[in-house]
Amino acid sequence: MTIDDLAAYLNVSVETVRGWRAHRQGPPAFKVAGSLRWRLTEVDAWLDGTRQAGEVK
Repeated sequence: MTIDDLAAYLNVSVETVRGWRAHRQGPPAFKVAGSLRWRLTEVDAWLDGTRQAGEVK
């Protein structure tokens, strides 16, 4: 997923995703040819973890 895809999937702004990255929060990302990408399985696992913790990490 691109940052735009992730923001749409989570129904947040791209700026929110960037803020999470700046504070080392949010789902884990990796780079492909210098561009950030997210795996849907890891995003869903992160969501499951935040639901259990009751807050966004």
